[in-house]
Amino acid sequence: MKKPFLFTTVGKPWKPGDNGGRDARPPGAPGERAPRWYWGEHLPHFDQPEAVQSITIRLFDSLPQERLAELERDAERLDDVTRRKQIEAWLDAGYGDCFLSQPKVGAVVEGAFQFFHGQRYWLHAWVLMPNHAHVLIELMAEPTLKDVLHSWKSYTSHAANKVLQRRGSFWQEDYWDRYIRNQRHFNKRWTTFTRIP
Repeated sequence: MKKPFLFTTVGKPWKPGDNGGRDARPPGAPGERAPRWYWGEHLPHFDQPEAVQSITIRLFDSLPQERLAELERDAERLDDVTRRKQIEAWLDAGYGDCFLSQPKVGAVVEGAFQFFHGQRYWLHAWVLMPNHAHVLIELMAEPTLKDVLHSWKSYTSHAANKVLQRRGSFWQEDYWDRYIRNQRHFNKRWTTFTRIP
């Protein structure tokens, strides 16, 4: 397994009570835009203003076709947790060109994560691995999670490809997100981030 390129943290600490005195806002709380579930390319996503989210994005070539075919073959046999752990293990194995391990490319992605910190979201932590990235953010009222991810991926695709003097796909189309439900859940994700080898 290759070592991560970067782990860092910025932003404000999150604690229960930051979201209107509740650990997690209930669906359709009065005076708020209702939370929304929607489907991306292959995964469901949750979008709610002021939600804390743990997000994983990966490069387009981070999972070889034979590994994806293996997942398809085993789809009925694997439960969601086992499937997710298998994908994480394959990502950590460092498949693909691992562009994020190049310092100039890593700096582009890190800069994009930091750019709207305090304006569109609070950036709690991130880790850049050679072929994927983990991000822990708290959304503000606007924009949506989908808009934030589109902004990151669009800008970094163009900028990183320019650095690499290449064209074509950079990120996988979809992303994986986990809604942080309370302080315990936040602490668990935070600990996971800090222990990534």
